[in-house]
Amino acid sequence: MADVKPVYLSRFVDYAAALAWAALAGVRLRQMVDGNPLGFLLALQAGLVAWLIMRRRPAQEESRLAWRVLAWGSALLPLAFQVGGMPLLPLWMAGTLSVLGLGLAIWALMSLGEAFGVAPADRGLIVRGPYQWIRHPAYAGELISIGGFVLGSASAWNGGVFILLAVSLL
Repeated sequence: MADVKPVYLSRFVDYAAALAWAALAGVRLRQMVDGNPLGFLLALQAGLVAWLIMRRRPAQEESRLAWRVLAWGSALLPLAFQVGGMPLLPLWMAGTLSVLGLGLAIWALMSLGEAFGVAPADRGLIVRGPYQWIRHPAYAGELISIGGFVLGSASAWNGGVFILLAVSLL
């Protein structure tokens, strides 16, 4: 009976996380309606994360709590970026980087399927999709996408958050 409580707690956390990502997808769709051209891709990414959290297979081995907390912090850190600032690239170039990065991240998530998890865990090795060529394409896509955003909306705050995100992903 000792194993029952952690399993229920784990599923509760999954449901709460999926609900939060679904709500974020709704916010991103609203941003699209309000004129943000990246809103659709951001909503697709958030909705896919919500779906995959609910569909993922159980981990054969979980990481330590500190690594799980770091992973969730890294997943939520992009919410700290601020719109505004001085563009260091023309907006069309920054936007193109963001679209390419989001495309790679979404492709990686779709390739992971039931092996997806926010926190590191052993759910099997994936060697299809972009995982054939890149070890961590979801992270790479995220960094490319957010890098495009930061270059189009540069500020000391956004630069600091980007560095923090890159270090946490490493």
